[in-house]
Amino acid sequence: MKESYKEMKESFDMWNRNIKKPNDLKEAALYALESRMLNEEHSRISEQVIMKDVINKLIYSVQQHLTGTSKYLKAKSFKDYEENNIKNKGS
Repeated sequence: MKESYKEMKESFDMWNRNIKKPNDLKEAALYALESRMLNEEHSRISEQVIMKDVINKLIYSVQQHLTGTSKYLKAKSFKDYEENNIKNKGS
């Protein structure tokens, strides 16, 4: 009777290990997938922040260039206008 009980307990333990092991493996795989997705999400957010910063800097640079160019053109045209007025008054 003791041997029968021992055999039954061993077979139950082996069966229990076989049942638990795949569950542990599934949980480990699920954890690995979740952590991989979380890392990917953080890297995409980081890339998005960097791209937004670069685009804002580009927009600022273009605005500064256009502002400087328009000031230059206004100054040049005003200078030409003054030179023409001086020539016309002198003649």
